[in-house]
Amino acid sequence: MGGSHLNLFVVEELPSLRPEAVLVLDGFTRGLLHPSVSFAPVWLGAPRNIPWKQCWAVTQHERLRLRAIVEVAIAMRFGINETEFREILRDCDRSIEALGSSAITRTLDTKGFWRFERELLPELRLAVVSQVAFREALSVGLEGFLGQNNGSGWMLPETLRLSDYGLGHDDRAKELQPIASALGPRFHPWQLAQSVQESWEECERHAQVLAKLLPPPDVVKTTHDESAAGVAVDLFGNPLETDLFGTPIYPVKGRRK
Repeated sequence: MGGSHLNLFVVEELPSLRPEAVLVLDGFTRGLLHPSVSFAPVWLGAPRNIPWKQCWAVTQHERLRLRAIVEVAIAMRFGINETEFREILRDCDRSIEALGSSAITRTLDTKGFWRFERELLPELRLAVVSQVAFREALSVGLEGFLGQNNGSGWMLPETLRLSDYGLGHDDRAKELQPIASALGPRFHPWQLAQSVQESWEECERHAQVLAKLLPPPDVVKTTHDESAAGVAVDLFGNPLETDLFGTPIYPVKGRRK
């Protein structure tokens, strides 16, 4: 879908999951989306069973692991089975050489996901690791899959033989290949330097500083009558025109309404 806007009747017809169906993924997506002190306020309501910065997915290892978990969980929530999941990711397990050959790629689906990360070894691609994780989720159930390792979820295997999962197209797929060690450690040393209490106290301090530098929108302007009634206003209290969703439309300089 392209363009600068979306009509509500289009949005209403898009397939989507109910919020409660994906709420269980909050701990996994938060680490992917907010791995910085700049997002300290977002972390204030998170569980504090491990140090704050160990919740951040900033290494290649941890980001791949969490992304695979999210891919699998969303697919299963939509009711996608393993056959359908494999079909969506068909040909993503081909070798680097095969995906670099125009003679072979001309025979593949032009809209396929095989284009993504094709410069990586097959066993290190998100599409391939997700298929391995999907098999694990089927064997232990989604709740067990997400709850493994004291709530940290499924872990990347140390080694992987693609042929064990019906993946791969060459002899290399029949041999064990390193996964976890090839990606390096899950955490940087600085992520392990603080205790649980110290790290979350730092989070609170960052959140307090950010609240002073950039107060929430609902406390920026409270004196204007229309603002108090929920009407969007500018810094001078003047009402702003809004779109269908209530988002302010700011006039562009030099353009007439």
